[in-house]
Amino acid sequence: MNFPSVSVVIPVKNEALKIRDCINGILSQTVPVKEIIVIDSGSTDGTQDIVRAYKETMLIEIPSADFNHGTTRNLGVSKASGEFIIMTVGDARACNEYWIEELLKGFIDDNVAGVCGQQVVPHEKDKNPAFWFRPINGPSIRQYVYSSSSEFDKLAPTKKKEACGWDDVTAIYKKEVLIKIPFKKITYGEDSLWAKEALRAGYQLVYNSAAIVYHYHSETSDYI
Repeated sequence: MNFPSVSVVIPVKNEALKIRDCINGILSQTVPVKEIIVIDSGSTDGTQDIVRAYKETMLIEIPSADFNHGTTRNLGVSKASGEFIIMTVGDARACNEYWIEELLKGFIDDNVAGVCGQQVVPHEKDKNPAFWFRPINGPSIRQYVYSSSSEFDKLAPTKKKEACGWDDVTAIYKKEVLIKIPFKKITYGEDSLWAKEALRAGYQLVYNSAAIVYHYHSETSDYI
């Protein structure tokens, strides 16, 4: 089969307990990936050694002080050779072997810049059962595109938030668009800000809720 050229970028720090599940999940997909680029920002728990053990991975090490949610991902993009680039994180894992296949299904026409899935909480004893994934409806595909930046700017705040509910835990991009619209240097929310800029530039964004990863951790008051 002729598969698209896909690279994966994963920023990590101290993910020794979960990075194997993350990488193994990627390698078990129905769509093979060209490379897995892991950017480590000062792990002290042996994460780097685990990553090096995989022949499919490229490890890039940066000082902890240099990490930024936007620019660190841009570094990964600059090293990636795939036509498509997936963003995820070291403590997430694919729900099943169809994760990448479902992400790629969202490229329904040439104007689609990226496709976003959803992160959910698995039914595991160490996770808060109030947040366990219990879907009421089946998966769906949503599309957002606007004829001009002014059309987007006129949206109500709730509609803007809906359109820009992007998530770099499970998202795929055309590399050519990430070169034109790189992530901003920002503490949090590089993904939502990118989505806003892409929509204002006239690109189409697609959400496919069938592209699922498991991801959960306690949120600090600072993060909230």
